[in-house]
Amino acid sequence: MAFGHHKENYPANKGFEKSFAFLDGGSGHFNNAFPLGPGEKPITFYVEDKDIVKKLPDDFYSSKNFSDIIIKYINEQKDDAPFFGYLAFTAPHDPLHVPDEYLDNYRGVYSSGYEQIKKDRLASMKKLNIVNETVPYNPGTGKFPKWEDLDDNERKLQARKMEIYAAMIENLDYNLGRVVDALKKSGKYENTFIIFLSDNGANPKEPLSYPGSSEEFLAENFDNSLKNLGKSTSFISQGGSWAEVSNTPFTYFKTTTGKGGFHAPLIIKGPGIKIKNVQDNTGIHVCDIFPTILDIAEVSRPEIYNGNVLAPLYGISATEYLNGNKYYVRNTVTDPLFFEMIECRAIIKGSLKALLLQPPYADEPKWQLFDLSKDPLEKNDLATQETEILKELITDWDLYAVKVGYIKAEGEYHMRNVGPEEFYQFEKKRIITDVI
Repeated sequence: MAFGHHKENYPANKGFEKSFAFLDGGSGHFNNAFPLGPGEKPITFYVEDKDIVKKLPDDFYSSKNFSDIIIKYINEQKDDAPFFGYLAFTAPHDPLHVPDEYLDNYRGVYSSGYEQIKKDRLASMKKLNIVNETVPYNPGTGKFPKWEDLDDNERKLQARKMEIYAAMIENLDYNLGRVVDALKKSGKYENTFIIFLSDNGANPKEPLSYPGSSEEFLAENFDNSLKNLGKSTSFISQGGSWAEVSNTPFTYFKTTTGKGGFHAPLIIKGPGIKIKNVQDNTGIHVCDIFPTILDIAEVSRPEIYNGNVLAPLYGISATEYLNGNKYYVRNTVTDPLFFEMIECRAIIKGSLKALLLQPPYADEPKWQLFDLSKDPLEKNDLATQETEILKELITDWDLYAVKVGYIKAEGEYHMRNVGPEEFYQFEKKRIITDVI
């Protein structure tokens, strides 16, 4: 999101004693840190504490330098001082970049193509008990090219994109390991909670999707020849076909409220955690992370802050679940989960899910209904069969929208259609709307 470029919202002005932060959603990962499109240029910069960083180090790479800095912060902590650290890697967000020594680590791994890789992944997930043996192969939405539709040059390009993507994740994993090693060396590891999660499902966007981008802009500014992919002067992304592979076995992807859009991995490690090695489907929302941290830190959230009455938290602490005293975080029958993304919407209530998608992922925006216990791939729409149930879920959504101050965008609203200042004002209005 783009609010960070306003100085009052720098991390240093939001309670962080030390910070090094990138304030948009993504940019070039090397020291040229280019914007993802001309429309994002005003919000593409780094800050250190309260000052804009004028020049990044020559050897800068986002995952490496973010890790370097938080390791420095960890080592500066007093031995007995509690601390909260937030490490938000921008990898593997677009553009796909990786240091030279990683460029060839996955050569040839993805040459068998979308469909075969998807089948291999599903078989591996079943073998590892990540998904149930009965989960079927998901052919996808049909919105993106199939491997058989590509010529040899296109296949080489697509395989190379995924090779770079995989290398970025390997590099991220290495750098996260460095942070864990630093905690161990400092003696803080055993008494530290680590919460690791992804922000969304895989990204289907192409470079042309970003604000102000065009074929001319990309041709003039980047070298996307096969031999240059992954380097600092290239700009490629995973794309829709690979996003569907990455989200196997779920349907849809980032920018939607399909299960592939928001069903993301979560790992929590720390003292007192008794529940381990589970594939949990009881329901936990990203908003539950904040109250969980408050619980762990034994900190109470004030009812009034800076003279403003704070709205009740939407999130629920997961600590009782983590220490084995409860078998769920949320009973979604009585406490449904709500999701929204660029006018796509969803509500999960027990095993039922109501889903509303926007074009191009639906012919028109209309509610669908799925029973996730029988149809985890969201393929069998029950909307015309279970009209009363669907009405009940839509009513729940409408009540939620009023409660949180949801502002419906008029007409077709996408970030690419507005400038950063207009988007900031739209989101600011949405956040400060009165909450009932």
